[in-house]
Amino acid sequence: MKNFITISILGLLGLSASAQTLGFNYQAVILKKNYELPGQDAENSPLVNTEISVAFSVLDASMAHEYTEYHTVITDEFGMINILVGSGVPDSGMELGDVVWDGTDKYLEVLIDLSLEGNYELLAVDLLTYIPHPMTAEDYALIEAMQADIDQNEADSDAVDSLLQEAIEENAAADQAEAEATSAADTALQADIDLNEADSDAADAALQAAIDANAAADAALQAAIDANAAADQAESDAGAATDAAIQADVDSNEADSDVADAALQDAIDANAAADQAESEAGNAADAAIQADVDANEIASNQADQDLQDAIDANEESDIAESEEGAAADAAIQADVDANEEISIATDTDLQNQIDANTAADLLESVAGAESDQALQDAIDANAQADAVESQAGDDADAAIQADVNANEAASVSADADLQDAINANTDADIEESLAGDIADSILQAQIDENAISSDNADADLQEAIDSNSDADSEMAIYLQGLITQTETSLQEAIDANASADQAESDAGTAEDNAIYQLIADNQEEHDEDFQELQDMVIQNALNDQQESIEGTDADAAIQAQLNEQISSVNQTIAQLQNDINQNEVASNNADSNLQDAIDANESADLLESQEGDEADAAIQA
Repeated sequence: MKNFITISILGLLGLSASAQTLGFNYQAVILKKNYELPGQDAENSPLVNTEISVAFSVLDASMAHEYTEYHTVITDEFGMINILVGSGVPDSGMELGDVVWDGTDKYLEVLIDLSLEGNYELLAVDLLTYIPHPMTAEDYALIEAMQADIDQNEADSDAVDSLLQEAIEENAAADQAEAEATSAADTALQADIDLNEADSDAADAALQAAIDANAAADAALQAAIDANAAADQAESDAGAATDAAIQADVDSNEADSDVADAALQDAIDANAAADQAESEAGNAADAAIQADVDANEIASNQADQDLQDAIDANEESDIAESEEGAAADAAIQADVDANEEISIATDTDLQNQIDANTAADLLESVAGAESDQALQDAIDANAQADAVESQAGDDADAAIQADVNANEAASVSADADLQDAINANTDADIEESLAGDIADSILQAQIDENAISSDNADADLQEAIDSNSDADSEMAIYLQGLITQTETSLQEAIDANASADQAESDAGTAEDNAIYQLIADNQEEHDEDFQELQDMVIQNALNDQQESIEGTDADAAIQAQLNEQISSVNQTIAQLQNDINQNEVASNNADSNLQDAIDANESADLLESQEGDEADAAIQA
C-alpha cells in the first residue's frame, strides 16, 4: 500500500464571506510518495483529481474532542483541496458554535481516508490561534455614558424611596393618632351611654315603685271588702241569736194560752216577715256593696291593664325603633363593606400592576423622578382622603353624642311623671330616630365622597404607574438599539476580516494555480527541468505554508485582542446587569414596603370600622 503525505494551510476562524457560515478555511496539497517516473523515482508528486475523505476535530488544551466533522472532496489537477471547516457533516449532537473560545489553547486534528471506507489516518495536529475584534473609543464612551446614567438613576431612585418611606411613616403615625383619638372619643361616648343607661334604670325603678303602690291600694281595698263581709256575718249571727230568744219566748207562752199563742204566732209571723224584709234589705245592701267592690276592682284592673298596655306599647315602639336603627346601620355597614370590597379589589389590581411593572423594571429611566413625584402626589391625595374619612367619623360621633344628650334630657324629664315620661320618651325616640337618620345620611354622604376621593387617587396612581412603564419601555428600546448597533459593528469587523482572509487565500490559490499550470505545460520536458519545477512547487507550497503561519500568528494576535475586548465588554455588561438587578431589588423592596403600608392602613381602617360598628351596636342596645 502506498503512503501519502499532506502539506496543510490553515485559515482564520471567522465567518465565510460567501455563505456567512461560521468556520475557517483549510487548504492543503495532497502529495504522493515514491511516485515512479521513466529513468528515476519522483517523490512528493501531487495526488490529482482523486476523491478522498477528510475528518477535522477541534481539541481543547487537554486534547479532548470538542467538535468533529467530516468532508468528502476531490483534489484538483494540482492535488489541492480547499475546505471550509464548519461546513461539513458534524458528529451527532455537536455544533462548531458550541466550542468555547476562551483564550486557552485549541488544536486542529486532521485525519484522511483515501479508501473512502472509514479507514482514517492521522495527518497532523496543529495549534489554532485566534483573537477578538477590538472595541472603539466610541464603544467605551457609550458604555461609560450608560453606566453614568444608571448610577444617577439609582441615586435618584434611592432618594425618592427615602422620601416615600418618610411619607409612609408619617401617614402611619397620623393613622395611629387618629385611632387613639377615635378610641378616646368612643370611651367618652361609652361613659355617656353608661350614664344614660343608669338614668333609664332609675326611671324603670320609679315606674316599678308606682306599680307596687297601686298593688298596695288594691290590697287595702280588698281588706275593706273583707271587713264589710265580716260585719255582715256578725250582724247575721246577732239576728239568728235574737230569733232564737224570741222562739224561746214563744215556746214558753204557747202553753199558757192558745189564743195568746195564736196572737203570739201572728206576732211571730209578723216579726218573721219583718225579719225577712230586714234580711232581704241587708242582702240587698251587701249586694250593692259587693257590686261597688266588684266595680272598683274592675276599674282598678282596667287601669292596671291600660298602664300595662302603655308600657307594652312603649316597649314595642322602642323595639321597632331599635330594629329600624339596626336596619339603617346594616344598610350603612353594607355600603361600607361594598366600598371596602371595591377598595380591596382596586388595591389587588393595583398590586398586580405593581408586580407586572416590577418584572418590567430592568432599568430606571430619566423620567423616573417625575413618575415618583406623581406617585408621591397620589399618596398625599390618599392621605387627604384618610383625613376626610377621619373627620367624617368625628362628625358622626358628634351627631351620636348629640343624640345621647337629647335622650338623657328626655330621660330626666320623664322622672317627674310616669305618663309624661312615657310621652316624653316617645317624643325623644322619634327625635332620636330623625337625628339618627340625618346622621346616617351625613355619614353615607361622607362615605360616598371618600369612595370618590379614593377612586381619584387610585386613578392618579395608575396614571403614574403607566407613565413609569412607558419610560421603562423607551429605555429598554434605547438599550436594545445600542446593543444591536454594537453587535452590528462587531459583525461588520468580523466580516471584513473574513473577506480579507478570503482575498489573501484567493491570491495564494491563483499564484499556486499559475505555478501548477506551468508544471503541467512543461511535464514532458527534461527530468532535470521537471525536478526543478517540482522543487519550485514544493518550495512555493512551503512558502505559502510559512506565509499562512505568519498570517495565522497575526490573526492570533488580533484574535487575542478581540477576546480581551469581548471579555471586557462581557464584564461591563455583567456589571451593568448587576447594577440593574440591585436597582430592581431596591425597587421591589420599596414596592413591598409601600404594599405593607397600604395593608397596615387598610387593617387600621377595617379595625376603626369594626369599632364604629360595635359603638353603634352598643348605642342601639
